[in-house]
Amino acid sequence: MFKPFLITTLLATSIAASAKSGADEFTIYRKDAVVGYTANKTPLHAVCYQFPKDVYQLSIDNEQNNALLLLKKVNEDNHFYGDGELSLLNFGTGDLDWHFTVKGTEVHRTRNVIFYQSKAGTYVFNVADKKRLPTTINNYLFLDYNSDIAYDGVSGVNLKTGKRVWKHATRNEDIPLDEFRRINDSMVAFSWAGMHVLNMNTGEGWDYKMKTSKGRAMSVFASIGVGIASGLLTPVAVVPVVRPQTGLKSNILFDDQQIYFADRENIVCWNIATGTVLWQNELPSEKARGSEIFMNGENIYLVNRAVFKGKDAGQPSIAAYNKNTGTKLFFEELGTTAISSLTVQNDSCLLYGSDVQKVDLRTGKHSVAKISGPTDSELKWLINSETIFIENGDNEITSLKTQFPGTFSMQAASGKIFVYNGDGTMARMLQPESYWSFETKYKGSRMLYRADHKVAFEYNGQKVMTLEPAIVNQIQGDNLYRIVDKGLQVISLSEIIPN
Repeated sequence: MFKPFLITTLLATSIAASAKSGADEFTIYRKDAVVGYTANKTPLHAVCYQFPKDVYQLSIDNEQNNALLLLKKVNEDNHFYGDGELSLLNFGTGDLDWHFTVKGTEVHRTRNVIFYQSKAGTYVFNVADKKRLPTTINNYLFLDYNSDIAYDGVSGVNLKTGKRVWKHATRNEDIPLDEFRRINDSMVAFSWAGMHVLNMNTGEGWDYKMKTSKGRAMSVFASIGVGIASGLLTPVAVVPVVRPQTGLKSNILFDDQQIYFADRENIVCWNIATGTVLWQNELPSEKARGSEIFMNGENIYLVNRAVFKGKDAGQPSIAAYNKNTGTKLFFEELGTTAISSLTVQNDSCLLYGSDVQKVDLRTGKHSVAKISGPTDSELKWLINSETIFIENGDNEITSLKTQFPGTFSMQAASGKIFVYNGDGTMARMLQPESYWSFETKYKGSRMLYRADHKVAFEYNGQKVMTLEPAIVNQIQGDNLYRIVDKGLQVISLSEIIPN
């Protein structure tokens, strides 16, 4: 039930803070606690902040040295969260600058503004003093953290004043809003009636219309760009929108000065700054469904998954283009079964439908491996063997790719991992509690995560420490921040992990 918000660098405080909301006392307790052990079984300590309710959302601004906390108590009868308690914790003073009750279930923050919605309406507050701010448009599509600007597909609105600061209309109710990508501190790209690149401070940018096909309109909640790992610079979609579900667009990629995107008729490369089309290649529109693009070396690859609304449609295929010139290197059809997952291994791409197909990314030549041996009915997707680690005793920990060279791995919804030889015979099966998944890097080490929510750090093939389960784990700077039940833990990694 926990819904994490975006977390950035947190500075620890050494003071217990308290404030009042009505007749309720709201107190934060600071303490030190053992949260794990090194490989030599030495206890690991963390600075811990204990709250009176579960941490439902948390947003921390390192430059302003404060934290926006949304705390909620779970109703033990129905296990649903009640109204939230919203607070601003000032790490410089150790006190709560303010604290009040909100009825919105989701709170979003820009650098200086709090935005949340409830059945009663939309509310915008100043972070510094919780004063209510004016707003002229309520149906925002996304908020920009740095500039305190909200965008509704037509106008950019300064959330601090409620005034429109620029106009750049791209809205079209017949075209799905698929994806936002942050390009730099001020620019975003999104696919809506084509490709759009905007400067969020000025509204300047460019638009390129592309042909798409309408689908059945559905009311969905846009949650684009939201995630623990994405960082607070990512635009955050905040309102329900009605959009047709076509599944005919690709994801957005960019590299240096160029941006790439495909609909069902063309794959196109633009200059990010100007919107000039650098190259485009036509696709077989009658066969194109659910495409995905990725880069490898100097080439960009397009995989047509051939799936539409969960059903096989079109023709599975893979195509390769030089990412700078658009020269088509190959176009290969891949049987008749829709592709449910893919992964890249060096100069090869593995694609899974009913069988696993291996495509040489240099030539387009492909072969089929029919899976044999014990399987799992939930088996659904390929995974990167470099991101799964297993222990070999005495704190030695290595990736599946290192331990089983020449193999590929698949994961089931149950969490089981199946390791297959190149010919499709099974080499090993792993239960969820017996392996670690790669989360992120810290200098020369890797942070690993397990199904029981434990965290480990690997350095040069050795497990250097293990931490007890937590709801959220994120590294910022030299600290690891963790949410555990009603508490926040801060661990100094520079004191534990080798440089």
